[in-house]
Amino acid sequence: MVRRWTTVVLAGVLAVTSGVVPAVAQVDEGSGPCPEGAPPAPFVDVTRDSTHAPAIDCGHELDLLLGVTADRFAPARSVTRAQAASLVARTLDAARVELPPATAGRDFPDVPDAHRDNVRRLQAAGIVQGRAGGTFAGSAPVTREQFASLAVRALSVARGLDVLAVTSGAFPDVDSEVHGANVDAAEEQGVLQGRADGTFAPKADTRRDQAASVAVRLLRELRRGGGFGASDRPNRLAGGEVWVLDQGTDRIHVHDGDDGFTELTSIDVRPQTLRDAGFAAAPTGQFTVPHMIEFDSQQRYAFIAATAGGVTIVVDARSKEVVEVLPTGPGSHMAAVTPDDGAVWVAVIGTAGRADTRPDPNGGDPLPAQDRKMVEIPLDLDAEAPTFAIGRELHLDELVAPLEAANDWEYPSFSPVCHQYDPDATQAWITLGPGWNQGGLVVLDLDAGELVEEAAFDPAEVKANCGVSVTDERVIVNWSGRVVADQDTNGEWYVIDPDTYEVQRTEDTEGFDAHGLRLTPDGSSYWQVNRASDNALVIDAETLEVTRRLPNIADTPDILDYSPDGALLYITQRGPTPRSGAIHAASGQQPGVAVVDVASGRRLGVLTQAPVTDVDGRLVNDVHGIGVRVPQEGDTVPEAATVARASLDARRSDPATFGVHCSLPVTA
Repeated sequence: MVRRWTTVVLAGVLAVTSGVVPAVAQVDEGSGPCPEGAPPAPFVDVTRDSTHAPAIDCGHELDLLLGVTADRFAPARSVTRAQAASLVARTLDAARVELPPATAGRDFPDVPDAHRDNVRRLQAAGIVQGRAGGTFAGSAPVTREQFASLAVRALSVARGLDVLAVTSGAFPDVDSEVHGANVDAAEEQGVLQGRADGTFAPKADTRRDQAASVAVRLLRELRRGGGFGASDRPNRLAGGEVWVLDQGTDRIHVHDGDDGFTELTSIDVRPQTLRDAGFAAAPTGQFTVPHMIEFDSQQRYAFIAATAGGVTIVVDARSKEVVEVLPTGPGSHMAAVTPDDGAVWVAVIGTAGRADTRPDPNGGDPLPAQDRKMVEIPLDLDAEAPTFAIGRELHLDELVAPLEAANDWEYPSFSPVCHQYDPDATQAWITLGPGWNQGGLVVLDLDAGELVEEAAFDPAEVKANCGVSVTDERVIVNWSGRVVADQDTNGEWYVIDPDTYEVQRTEDTEGFDAHGLRLTPDGSSYWQVNRASDNALVIDAETLEVTRRLPNIADTPDILDYSPDGALLYITQRGPTPRSGAIHAASGQQPGVAVVDVASGRRLGVLTQAPVTDVDGRLVNDVHGIGVRVPQEGDTVPEAATVARASLDARRSDPATFGVHCSLPVTA
């Protein structure tokens, strides 16, 4: 697989595109945007056996296309740059994508009057640019690769997402640094196609019949992607309020998924910022590393476990302000709220594994192992002003020992990693790890504070070390598989009866480094992603059969969440200098959030944050946790914090300094 962080500049041609990601998986094309039974266009020079005839008929019926005369289309004639701009502008209009007024854009002197306003509208939206001398070359032909960039940028602006390909090299004859990534993206989005011989002919002029097909496909994708923006857009999706945890910059970015994914604010949780705010338990080290996030059922508060900082951060979700920092312990990996909002339990990895000691970072004698525990934060959200403090601390070393003795097993790790609750909030199902060879599964009785003895799973058979989903009907947990360079093995997912604790099925994840696992809001399907192989499975919740296999769903797909209406799936993507996770296991080139249309399995684009580099010029953004809430009446939005784009002088990129490393092998 080829991964890259790309900034593509279509200098002096049609568009500028920057950022990262998307591609096509398995898509139900459906009927598309064309009206059923659209009559043939009245063009005598368009033959019925032409590949492009249906698109010309459709485009004419929708008033996207005009002939050169009343009865002639001139299908083989080249499209000019100005004509291409007008065609794309009309397509955006047909999809009800709101563009700036013409008066907001530059007035190029060499654009024909018929296209002047459309060029100005697209320029104001950032879809086209002029050339260095202040001209546009409106009468020059637009090449096929230039038209690809124009179409991709239009999609990106309409969706509020970066639209680029995960994989490169769709066509052997495309080698342009300026347009190559956009050609790949256009092909993966289904907007452009190559020729019969597998080439693309990127330098060839775009013909009018080809442009018609591109316009109709573009309209289909604009409508499929939902209406980010105008409230009257067809198929408008409610994206929710999307909270994105960037471990590399210690920021929590909050985006408005109902309004083009604009960033509402970023919450600075760097150690010094928290110390300056007066939080006594603020991290004392260099990094916080906000790792996982979850909201209470009322969505009043967000609870963020921070691995390197050893804390759990409480944020008022309405005001977007940090209200408490609790010292839950080194390797605070996941904070999850019980279904009844009675408590938050935090899985604290401590010293990963089961050893009694840990190395001294200063080279001295071994130090005692850090506590491996589940930490309770009792909640009383009915209080007028809830307070937050640490309650019980349950040490897994002590709790697991009786299971080992009773069953003659040896768990490779006592460190809790991820957990979820039964619907009655009486039990927590906890996966152990974090390494691929440290997995296990235990069940905690929350009232008694003890492990359920009947729920004893042989760690040699149930090696779960990450994702977990619990319902009344079943429990599903997953194992990453062996994650060693050039020695990867597929992961596994296990189906367990929550009443009898019987393991009913063990299945292959069909990929390496299985990680994120989540049930759709309507309870119909599980989505399972594999970080190292970049693929996803969609599993029917009733039959437990795989219904879709989606390659290249994202770059290092990690954690999952859904939009409130379940129409969008958000998948976090890791960075090249991960703050947690082994370099092989969780290192990508496109940090951000892949946004996927659940119904079709098509990736719409990627939600990215401002890129930040260290003093050596290495990208440090590393997105891991994600949470989605429905905006509430009374929410306020503070002024967004500034994220430096050029450098973070205090930060280094050695992954060994950034706390817990998930999926690392552990050897004696």
